[in-house]
Amino acid sequence: MKTNNKIIVGAILAAVFTLWWVVDATPASLEKVEAPRAITIISCRIEEFVTIILPDGSEKIISINDYKDGDQIVPPEVRNYHNYEWKISHGEMECMREIVELTDTEELKGAPPLGADFSSPVPCIAAAMSFTPVWNDLHKGWAVFAVGCPNPLYDDNGTPDDKSDDRIIGYKMPECPSEINNLPVKCHFDESEV
Repeated sequence: MKTNNKIIVGAILAAVFTLWWVVDATPASLEKVEAPRAITIISCRIEEFVTIILPDGSEKIISINDYKDGDQIVPPEVRNYHNYEWKISHGEMECMREIVELTDTEELKGAPPLGADFSSPVPCIAAAMSFTPVWNDLHKGWAVFAVGCPNPLYDDNGTPDDKSDDRIIGYKMPECPSEINNLPVKCHFDESEV
């Protein structure tokens, strides 16, 4: 049996090209997708209450907004706490969603290094817990209600009942809730809206 060298060479070249394309042109979606080093902060407006001493010596708790010059306030440091409540206006809570890119800073001392993989909730939650008091200090009149970590988005490769071949194709940050404790939420997505 006679073989044609041109056919053999053509078949080898086609095989090499196909192998090169498969190895070199791997779609980016098949590569490991890194989770963002970010947290979502859901914060809501708060109202501070203070204790005042009335002329008869009794105490009364009032909103800081109702404080009048001359009222004698019991400093929160005396009682070792601040009295905050979620502010409810017109039957709804006013909240804000902010995505914060985290970097290694002094504020995150004690948190795991940010080289940690945020696709695992443990380092993300630890970093969020370290950052939350800093965020609260920087945003007077607001308090962190919840924090969220990146949530993986999966491609099931056409096999919805088989999780073994699923791969992560991206991450999504948590959204602002539509209600909290059965109260509707008015949510801002940018501090300039507030």
